[in-house]
Amino acid sequence: MLKQHNLYVFFVLNYSLYLAYRTDESKPWVLPVVRKIEEMMAKDLTLNKEYLPVLGLPAFSTAATAMLLGQESKALIEGRATGIQTLSGTGALRVTAEFLAHTLGYSVVYSSDPTWGKILQKYIAQ
Repeated sequence: MLKQHNLYVFFVLNYSLYLAYRTDESKPWVLPVVRKIEEMMAKDLTLNKEYLPVLGLPAFSTAATAMLLGQESKALIEGRATGIQTLSGTGALRVTAEFLAHTLGYSVVYSSDPTWGKILQKYIAQ
C-alpha cells in the first residue's frame, strides 16, 4: 500500500525491506566475500584512489541499466534509458528526486507504508 506525503519531490520509495547485517550484539558485520575482495584490492598495486566521473563508471551504469530493464527493453534499444552511479541508496534517491523535481516539476512523494523513516526524512519540506 502506498501512502501519499505532501513533500517537495516525487519518487516511489520502498525501504520497508531494508537490511543491515549485524552481529547478535548489534555490531556491523561485514560479509566474508567483501573482506576477501578488500584484501585482493589492497594487494593490487595497479589500482588507485582516483575519483570516478561525476555520474559514476559508465560501464557499470550501462550494465546495471541493461540488467534492470533487460537487454531487449524498448526504452534501452531506443536510447531512452540511462543510469548513473551514486554513493549510496539515500544518495541515489536524493539525486533522482532532485532530477524529477527540477526537470519535470514533480512535487509529491509516494512511499511504501511502512517505510524506512530515515529515507522519508530526506524529502520532507522544512
